[in-house]
Amino acid sequence: MKNIKSPVLFSGIIIFLAFLLHFSYFAVLNRNLLAYQEQIQLFRFSPDYFPDFLSRPGGLSEYAGAFLMQFYVNPTIGALIVTIAAFGIFAICRGLLKKLDIKGVLWPLILVFLLLILQSDYVYYVSYTLGFLSVLVL
Repeated sequence: MKNIKSPVLFSGIIIFLAFLLHFSYFAVLNRNLLAYQEQIQLFRFSPDYFPDFLSRPGGLSEYAGAFLMQFYVNPTIGALIVTIAAFGIFAICRGLLKKLDIKGVLWPLILVFLLLILQSDYVYYVSYTLGFLSVLVL
């Protein structure tokens, strides 16, 4: 029984540490990126704002990303939003890989690491991650 639980515990610790580092990277080391992205985005609560997004492909994820981006004023909340989006991609990819009989946490964590590199760019917004997440869900 002890041999069965130790790999599960080890992989859980690895996942927790990976996403703690992901959160810390955006909350401490790369907080200026979140502030920059928040400053160039204006989310309006007017009735004319939402239909404009529906006329474009990917408009719903862009609208949701614009809504979430306004919370980047607080770097901790912004880092939490980016980390939760990355964890969603990790969880869905891990489930898809399990269906393909590929076990382990390395492959989904590699995808999260590549996503971290993308998220570190000033022109990569959370709406792109939400769009990728919606494609994986569907």
